[in-house]
Amino acid sequence: MSEPAGDQVRLTTEQRRPLVTREVSVALAAGAGCGKTTVLTERFLGEIDGESGRPLRALAAMTFTDKAARELRQRIRARCRSKLAAGENPSWWTSVLRALEAAPIGTFHEFCGRLLRGYARGLAVDPEFAILDATIAGSLREQAVGTSIRRLLSRRDPDLLALGVVHGLKPIREMLESALANRTPDEIDPLCSLAPEELVKRWRAAWASRGRPAVLSKLGPAARRCRSFLENLEETTPKLLALRQEVLDALSAVDAPSCSDDDIARLRESARIAGLRGKDWPNDAIKEDLKMVFTDLRDGIGKVLEKSIWDEGVTRESAEEVIQFARLVREVRTDYDELKVRHRGLDFSDLIVRTRDVLRDLRGTVDTAATDLDPTALEFVLIDEFQDTDQVQSDILRLLGEGAFLHGRMFVVGDAKQSIYRFRGAEPAIFGRWRDEFLEAGRLRLSENFRTLPRVLHFVNALFADLFGEQSRLGPVRPDHGPGPNVHFFWVPPPATDDDEQPAKPSVLDGRIREAEALARWLRLRIDAGWTVVDRKTREIRPAHPGDVALLLRAMTDVWPYETALADQGFEYHTIGGSAFYSQQEILDVVNLLSVVEDPLDEVALAGCLRSPFFAMTDEGLYWLSKAVPGAGLSLGLNAASEAPGLSPHDRNQAERARALLARWRGLKDHVPMADLLSRILDESGFEAALVCEFLGSRKLANVRKLVRTARDFDRRGGFGLADFVGRLRAFADDPPREEQATTTEEDSPSVRIMTVHQAKGLEFPIVILPDLNKNVGARTTSLGFDRELGLVLKPRPEAGVKEASESGSDESLGWRTFRAIEDHEEREEALRLFYVAATRARDHLVLSAGFGTPLEAVSVAKLSPALNLVWERFDGPSGRCLVSLPDGWPTPEIEVIDVASLEPTETRASRRPRVDLLEIVDAVVGTPCDRDGSSPSRGALPRFIDLDGPRLDGSRASRIGGLIREAAVDPDLLAGESPGEVAARVGGRMTPSAGGGPIAEAERWLGAWVESPFFGRLKTAPADRLRRARGWTLQGTSRVVRGSCDAIVQGEDGGWRPLVFLARGESESWGRLRASLSIPALARSGFQTVGPAWLLRVGTDGSLRVERRAALVGADFDSLLRLWLDAGALEPD
Repeated sequence: MSEPAGDQVRLTTEQRRPLVTREVSVALAAGAGCGKTTVLTERFLGEIDGESGRPLRALAAMTFTDKAARELRQRIRARCRSKLAAGENPSWWTSVLRALEAAPIGTFHEFCGRLLRGYARGLAVDPEFAILDATIAGSLREQAVGTSIRRLLSRRDPDLLALGVVHGLKPIREMLESALANRTPDEIDPLCSLAPEELVKRWRAAWASRGRPAVLSKLGPAARRCRSFLENLEETTPKLLALRQEVLDALSAVDAPSCSDDDIARLRESARIAGLRGKDWPNDAIKEDLKMVFTDLRDGIGKVLEKSIWDEGVTRESAEEVIQFARLVREVRTDYDELKVRHRGLDFSDLIVRTRDVLRDLRGTVDTAATDLDPTALEFVLIDEFQDTDQVQSDILRLLGEGAFLHGRMFVVGDAKQSIYRFRGAEPAIFGRWRDEFLEAGRLRLSENFRTLPRVLHFVNALFADLFGEQSRLGPVRPDHGPGPNVHFFWVPPPATDDDEQPAKPSVLDGRIREAEALARWLRLRIDAGWTVVDRKTREIRPAHPGDVALLLRAMTDVWPYETALADQGFEYHTIGGSAFYSQQEILDVVNLLSVVEDPLDEVALAGCLRSPFFAMTDEGLYWLSKAVPGAGLSLGLNAASEAPGLSPHDRNQAERARALLARWRGLKDHVPMADLLSRILDESGFEAALVCEFLGSRKLANVRKLVRTARDFDRRGGFGLADFVGRLRAFADDPPREEQATTTEEDSPSVRIMTVHQAKGLEFPIVILPDLNKNVGARTTSLGFDRELGLVLKPRPEAGVKEASESGSDESLGWRTFRAIEDHEEREEALRLFYVAATRARDHLVLSAGFGTPLEAVSVAKLSPALNLVWERFDGPSGRCLVSLPDGWPTPEIEVIDVASLEPTETRASRRPRVDLLEIVDAVVGTPCDRDGSSPSRGALPRFIDLDGPRLDGSRASRIGGLIREAAVDPDLLAGESPGEVAARVGGRMTPSAGGGPIAEAERWLGAWVESPFFGRLKTAPADRLRRARGWTLQGTSRVVRGSCDAIVQGEDGGWRPLVFLARGESESWGRLRASLSIPALARSGFQTVGPAWLLRVGTDGSLRVERRAALVGADFDSLLRLWLDAGALEPD
């Protein structure tokens, strides 16, 4: 490293290279902790320094977050001041400092906004346009979609009617809003003119090139483990040797690009030990190990085959739906654009897309009165965090580069290994394509790491060597300190059981709690024993304290076990919200209160605001308040707070105060602007004063005041009510936009920090713990997908992955199957990049932690998360031994595996006085029983209200076919002799006008089996008054109410009435049995004489009618069947 001179910073030779590379554009692959911001700052200053320096207006520096932009601007400003302090050309650097605030240094969206103002008149846009934040833009999209749907319904638009019948209007609204927010016109509009066959052809090509390889990649971990086991098998016998060669050959065939379905089937058949007898095994241990390896491999193959099936009929229907949906998006976009013009604003997508359009065809000269940014004057462009670029942004940067794109105009810095914002549209492959396109002299790297100790880097390098390549190796600059190891494996196995006791598999929640408690105990012991780190400022070794520790999680959904465990060990902790601004607790508290002001009967919001700092009631207070008026709920209980039994004086006073204040604010809500109402609420409630007294109070206060400014923006735009505002804030809590928390200076803390990996990006900590490492976080559930090769895809009905007994074996479309395969693969790749980012945050110590449901020696790699799968492939989990051969010169990592069994439970905080059980409070407030783990009511206590008609009306493909069958099975014309095909077509045309041929054909097959049965023959000859069509009923017991129906009632020769229930393929048999059996007592209570038995009728896979006789259900039989149906997911939202 060269010594600094004067005002110069200390740079390595590797860092100086991109500063002096001038004749070619530079794509700098900057590893974690390698000083890229320093290089960016020095290159920016180098471009404007000296006699040949460029003017500030000729440079643009862009990044992707406000935080990164602020840091870059501050770094540049600090370096300018240091040059002034050194006396170097004072007049020049003084002028630079003065002009710096106006220089084009900022976020990508900020740059685009400034550029567009200069060309606004040519675009027919108001030069004073406002940039619509996510809140305002979301509300405008809601308005546009609502307006369009009402207009299209009034003129009976065939596209909307067809999609509405299949998907329902509410999902269509949500998908339209999503498409407006996330898709550009050039991604949607070309689909409008395609024929379904053309779209299906595109899907087939995408399946072959990306979908099928993505599905096969899921087999990788099990296949690699199998290959490694067989290749390292030392003891063998002739038959075992032959089996090994057969399986290795089959694995090689599957690994080949030309792998066929036959190759996969051959591997599945080969991976069996059935042909080997006792003498063919060197020992029993090898037999058991290979058996487990083969089982994992065959299970993986089974999943691959399952994910490789689709239905051609559904595929054709889905292609038609996509084209219909694209036309709807184009129609709705017109209304959305008109609303934006009326509000004189552009959304974030407009900024990017319109900037690209301007640069493609510069119309006229720039309006210098509207902007000081002239793109034609730009001579040099710097981009930070380039791995977070999307395709449209990449197009803009290429256009800015023009003819000098490869020859010195572009300077991009990024690291594809650290691309973790795919959910925001980032495409990490773009950086790789740019690097490949740039001239070799401009493809530079930063690999010298200034952050992390060598012992930790050796582990990170070894772990990710195959995934990212040998060139990803980070070279340590810091020396090691003290004795190692500095990487720690913390694996928590299931609790031990007696030898003669059958171990029960612990739940995921139980395992997470055990892991959190053991981790907190170990952390307390290590810190109390004098765990050491290097102080970042003094560079001296010192004892670690809790503020040195950061727990980094992928998601914050299960953070509470770790918070509780840390608190029990006496640690103060600081949890930084997982989804930034709109999911901060103080924001949720305000939203709950505004919800109650708008809707007094919102019980859940009322519970939230009463429990919050607004009114600070206790959990017990909520319980007694909800019981104040039997059966009436919390809202009416609040009105009776003065007389509610069980309330403490504190809770009674707070409840009466809440009632009075809420009534006052409701009287104001329609008479004052929302921002004024919110300000008054915060003032009169004392909420802000309560926040200031909390941990990180200044940040929380700043967040709340930022929300007031958001409300003021709503007021200024006009046309929105309180319900619109609350609805938009709630939507953002579930699907957060790009919104940072309010900035405050309260950053450092002596407490353990808990945050997501995304929030830790760009930060570093002496001790990094990665807990819950075995948690799989799947792809986000959605009904709308997009891929540049596939185009737009819609999720078929029923839900993807729900198989029906159709002839093809699946109810998937090829488009959705391919999209899910690509998405799953990309999610796994991003999960590994997220793991890499998390691991490289550590300065001195890295701890990998996970809880397991099986003993470590029996862990199945097929069931591990992507992160742990990688660890188990590269290292022996139980011992920490490195299993792979490393490149020459790479040190072998040292790993400490913590003996978790030796960590005896320590005494925790003194227990509090007995309290009303929290789940009982939730039950009382919400009215639905919860399990011990807080999950849905499908296990534990059964729900109080059961709606058996829900699946019949849920709009899935199976329910639509079932509805058609139920209507046609007792159709008078069918009984009179009309053919099943004619009846199915007629009834289908009446019930679902847009239904394709698939549902009607399946209903025809069912009816064909029905009319050929003896049961139908007897029904056909029965008098008309002995047959009645569908009948609904309600059964009310002491603890449960059940609503349902039967599909027909027929009177037998003995005068008794028999309920009939018809079941289509794919509909739940337990649901059908419940309907049939419960119809008997329900009809008896309705006045029918002698009811029963009931008959459940369905068509089997062989095409014949299956008739099942059902009796009435009582007691345990009813609970057992009901639980079977609920556990199958019948109550899950579609």
